Amino acid sequence: MAVAASSAFPPVLSPAVVKFDEKAWKKTQGADLHREPFTTRAVLSDGGVYDNLGLETAWKNFSEVLISDAGAKLAPEEEPKEDWARYACRVLDLIDNQVRSLRKRQVIESFKKGLKKGAYWGIRTNIADYQLPSALPGCE
Repeated sequence: MAVAASSAFPPVLSPAVVKFDEKAWKKTQGADLHREPFTTRAVLSDGGVYDNLGLETAWKNFSEVLISDAGAKLAPEEEPKEDWARYACRVLDLIDNQVRSLRKRQVIESFKKGLKKGAYWGIRTNIADYQLPSALPGCE
């Protein structure tokens, strides 16, 4: 079920619907989701919808982070679609691209400032864009 939910990429394979036995839940008083319908059914999508790099949890818990970004940059469209459905998809892609770019810039700046240790690599990354003395320590 976890693999199915993780593969539930919208809009094609999403959502993955998981049903629960409510009796299996240990309810915590005051917890906002410890009630029906949340204890009987979950409607899930790929985690990349929220955090495509899967970065947030690692960033909060570790001082050294290695980031492999398989997301490609959004390419320019010479003839953008004008019907509402495909145009809406393009707008969502642009929003996603902006969020990715922002996270990437924040990560790189944190590395440069010494706030975190780690490495970033991604599809279509031009290492020269980061103006580093070398791509790897000891490499010329």
